[in-house]
Parts: sequence; structure tokens; C-alpha cells
Amino acid sequence: MKVINEFDLTGRFALQRGMSWSLKLRCLTHPGRRPVDLTGMTATLEIYDTQGETPPVEFAPAAPLGDEGTMEWALSPEQTAALTLTAARYRIVRAKGAQRSVYLRGRLAVLESDL
Repeated sequence: MKVINEFDLTGRFALQRGMSWSLKLRCLTHPGRRPVDLTGMTATLEIYDTQGETPPVEFAPAAPLGDEGTMEWALSPEQTAALTLTAARYRIVRAKGAQRSVYLRGRLAVLESDL
């Protein structure tokens, strides 16, 4: 798998355990900044422990991928509450048929809810 981009989901992008969390990405061509046609592709958000002690938790996108270049995930409070990781990383894996590639990866801050 080839890594194209790295971006840490911390600060305002952090996941707060027990709260809804969403991530929306728009894939654009370079140069030209036109949406990438993702029709026929799949994308998986994988969240995993930096220690590698537990298998990754995988999430499918909230909507099918299409020609607008958008990938979006929406996790429910129940899904975020189930994540017991404190030192987490994530990766977004795009696939078309048997061909898989890592589109984006980085650290993911998992915070305790203030509620």
C-alpha cells in the first residue's frame, strides 16, 4: 500500500469518546482542483492502536462514493464510546477491485467526553 498524504486528526478534528464524530474529505485533482471520480471505488476508515495490540476497527463511508470526489464517515456516540484506544492512528484505504492504496493516514486524538 502506498501512502499519499499524512494528516493528524487532533485539536478540532479529535474524536471525543461517547459523542458523534464525522469526517468529510474531498478528493481533488492537482492541478485543476476538479473532483476525482470515485465511482466504483470503496473507502474504509481504519482506526487502530499504535501498539498494534488490537486489530483495526473498520468503518464504511456514510454514503456511496461517486463522481463528486467526496468521502464521508459519521460515527454514532455508541461507536465512539466503544473505542477504548488512547494512542490511536487512522488510515483511509481506497480500493478498486483487488487494488488497494492508503489515501490518508495519521494520528487520531481520542479524548474522554466532558459529559
